[in-house]
Amino acid sequence: GNEAYSKAYYELGADINLGDNSWYPIGSPSYPFSGHFDGKGFMIKKFVITPASDYAGLFGYVYNGTIKNVYLSDFEVNYSRTADGRSVHVGALVGYARAYRGTTEISGIRVSANSFNASSESAKLYAGNILGLGTSKTDGVLLIKDCFATNDINAVNTAGQTFAGGLVGELDTESAGNSSIRNCYNLGNISAKALESSFAGGIAGFIYTYGSGYIPIPKPSASLAAGSDIMLDGCFAISNIASESETSYSYAGRIVSGKSDDAKFTRIVYPSNVNVTITLPEKKSVETNIGTGVSLAVLSDDDWLSEELGFDFTNVWTFTPGFKYPVLASIVLDKPGLRVISLDYDEGNLTSDIRVLETEHDFVVVFSVYNANGQLIKIARDGFEKSEVAANCDYSFENLAGAHTVTVCVIDRYSLSPIYNAVSYEL
Repeated sequence: GNEAYSKAYYELGADINLGDNSWYPIGSPSYPFSGHFDGKGFMIKKFVITPASDYAGLFGYVYNGTIKNVYLSDFEVNYSRTADGRSVHVGALVGYARAYRGTTEISGIRVSANSFNASSESAKLYAGNILGLGTSKTDGVLLIKDCFATNDINAVNTAGQTFAGGLVGELDTESAGNSSIRNCYNLGNISAKALESSFAGGIAGFIYTYGSGYIPIPKPSASLAAGSDIMLDGCFAISNIASESETSYSYAGRIVSGKSDDAKFTRIVYPSNVNVTITLPEKKSVETNIGTGVSLAVLSDDDWLSEELGFDFTNVWTFTPGFKYPVLASIVLDKPGLRVISLDYDEGNLTSDIRVLETEHDFVVVFSVYNANGQLIKIARDGFEKSEVAANCDYSFENLAGAHTVTVCVIDRYSLSPIYNAVSYEL
């Protein structure tokens, strides 16, 4: 690392494909990242997070830094490390984030990994899609907002404790620090296994405030200037949770793995039919349900969410065609454009996820599949009115033998002229 580079301003100007190569994390305890990274809504894809460090992720160690507006897609977390009594921190985005007499802000992040498998022989294993571990101390402010993740997490520690969460493995604060997770959600399943205690939660594996009891969380109106506070506000998780300890207690919760009587979570919701599985022969287990349990049908009711829980559908949340839950308005897409989120072809089965943002035209998305000779073998079209703004197209075909190339284009519904350049992918 280099101190001058660690405090600089960086921004992306295009999507980045890392070619399925192993990734060495940005930032370490000796040279933490303390700069400003703005992904501008672009994608970083096809990389592999490996056990190169005790601090693993796109960023390894962040200290009073800012990371925002980036989409991590089509990548893998394959982490296995013996740490000889140390703790290891594994995040898709950040391994360890710290705020001390300053602010660390992480916002506008979307994470969709192909797989997330973290294992260690260590004192503690922290695993989460946004952060492995986050801490704030001495007037430090750690803010995670407007983020979501969609992939499963499997975390196993054969020597110590495991803390696994859909967004954060563990979130701590002490000595007048302030940490918060606001307007975030997780759709992936979480599994934590450990020799000692295991903690698994849909949003966070464990939340702790040192010196102030077990997970005290203030109301949103509470001042963030006084005391050691953690706030969890405006979040939901649609996750199956599993927690298993070999020798001690297992903790699991749809949102987090535990709370004290005075802990306050605000605007937290989860589907009540989601399974929480705790496995331990001696049944030393604690299941914690924090928030409001509802059916999936209620979770798609913007009137109920806004009137009963105060979700803001003017500035923060929106509903997108094809989704049965609210999504973050700020990162559906940050600018007009065509984005191929995923495209998979295996043994004749083709699945895809296409995203378009268009505000000035009634438009049509055209999805075309060609064989190796350039002959069209499949075509799909979807039309959208400009008032819909965002289009989500999930095209799936079975027994599509001979597929070689896919082309996606967006055209004006009436003139049939291209709105964006067509994109083509070889399968």
